[in-house]
Amino acid sequence: MEKIKALPQLDFVSAVKLAAGRLTDFKGRSRRSEFWWWMAVVLVVKVAVAFILPPQSMLVSLILDVLIMACALSVTARRLQDAGYHAIWVFLSFAFGIATSVFQMTDKMVDFTTEYSAMIEHYGFRIQEAQVDGLMEEYANTLMIFGALALAWAITSLVVVILCLLDSKPKTNKYGPSPKYIMEDEEPQIIEKTDL
Repeated sequence: MEKIKALPQLDFVSAVKLAAGRLTDFKGRSRRSEFWWWMAVVLVVKVAVAFILPPQSMLVSLILDVLIMACALSVTARRLQDAGYHAIWVFLSFAFGIATSVFQMTDKMVDFTTEYSAMIEHYGFRIQEAQVDGLMEEYANTLMIFGALALAWAITSLVVVILCLLDSKPKTNKYGPSPKYIMEDEEPQIIEKTDL
């Protein structure tokens, strides 16, 4: 009979070294501790880059966002596989995220944002509902496409987060052996008989 034993949780340094060393490895499995510590690093880098870049550099910001998100792809794929799920979810989320970000840079979306910002700046809280309605009507198709992309991104991202919260499958699955659990042969128990 096999006994399942959980290995200790990875510390910050071990998890980051492991994830950084496997940036292009989409095979196998990754523990929750490896995933969450690496995501903390990715989030800190993303926030730092956002503070450093001027807000006008949308294209540079998009390129850096894609590169930073790409650094989280492999560990997220392995985390999903560790929980027994297909990595397609992270690729869908990544694709919808890029599509949403790129769509924000289209001429129609930039025009809408510029006009809406100018309207808010000019009228402030005295903005009339009819003015906003007219602007929304003019850009209805653009806003519907943007809304659909953003919704698809949000849903797939939520699925990924939920699946990443799940524990490792204790036994070997089609993605490989568990990085968290090891199987040990159970020690046979010796039962001593005593005479009464």
